[in-house]
Amino acid sequence: MNNPLEAVTQAVNSLVTALKLPDESAKANEVLGEMSFPQFSRLLPYRDYNQESGLFMNDTTMGFMLEAIPINGANESIVEALDHMLRTKLPRGVPFCIHLMSSQLVGDRIEYGLREFSWSGEQAERFNAITRAYYMNAAATQFPLPEGMNLPLTLRHYRVFFSYCSPSKKKSRADILEMENLVKIIRASLQGPVSPHRRWMHRPLSILSGR
Repeated sequence: MNNPLEAVTQAVNSLVTALKLPDESAKANEVLGEMSFPQFSRLLPYRDYNQESGLFMNDTTMGFMLEAIPINGANESIVEALDHMLRTKLPRGVPFCIHLMSSQLVGDRIEYGLREFSWSGEQAERFNAITRAYYMNAAATQFPLPEGMNLPLTLRHYRVFFSYCSPSKKKSRADILEMENLVKIIRASLQGPVSPHRRWMHRPLSILSGR
């Protein structure tokens, strides 16, 4: 089977079928043992991650991923800084991607916020529950609005990622140094006018699960 997608589909279907059987665990383990590949990551081009440099090594490419903290609003200086970075700091002809992730999983953040803005007094527990439910409902659906207003105001946890990947088969020291230098340039460009940031230290599959 040459098509990786077909291999994944067949494996998933086999596992689903196995889990429906009475002795589901034993059968599932048997199916896993019969697979021609030991894990899903084998189907991806990803091969290694250098924790010191923050670079991902793939079959024929290498790259990096940075996470930036979203900010509320913008101004001319922020726009100009980003424009300058994109026009002058990045190599031409190589995609530089900006990913915005939105999640409804905000329960922990609501609990954290309520520690600073919680009610007190005899009815504290009741009012805190009402406040918590108000924000949880905004995440599940949207914030309640006055009659006649139809705006998509929701509560979300937003995350922003910058990703870059360029061809590199040999992964020579020169290629790695060039990529490390580019990471430093981008981090410096984001340091002042945009927001704090950090290296995305997790393996590629982590982003698929939203961790």
